[in-house]
Amino acid sequence: MAKKRGRKPFRPTDALRRDVEIYVGGGMSQDAIARAIGCSTPTLVKYFSDELANGAARRRAAALKKLDKAAREGKVNAILKLEAMARMTVAAGSAHSAAPAPQPAEALGKKDQAKVEAAVATSGVDDEWGNDLRLRTRH
Repeated sequence: MAKKRGRKPFRPTDALRRDVEIYVGGGMSQDAIARAIGCSTPTLVKYFSDELANGAARRRAAALKKLDKAAREGKVNAILKLEAMARMTVAAGSAHSAAPAPQPAEALGKKDQAKVEAAVATSGVDDEWGNDLRLRTRH
């Protein structure tokens, strides 16, 4: 029986598919991703076209779901991050309207509520207070 010559055929695995999604979501180029998983760029495109086309969107959606869940649980940092993301979307002139940050499922404690209010008050968003709450520095 003669031994087969050449390289073994490439076999994508579920783990490699997840890795490609992570790398695409992280902004890596196709050449860099191919090197990272040990294949050529044409092989990457052949076997991972779905992950290359949709991986970044899937990863961002999953991250936003986790952030939203944390915000609904009353995690102050998650609330602030969602508010900041909403402001960036509005500032960028997105055609999509930014949804307000979700309200926590349970009431925040006094200290956490004060942190949220202080962060919102000093965030630089123009509101009815204008610049009244900004620290003035002398030059």
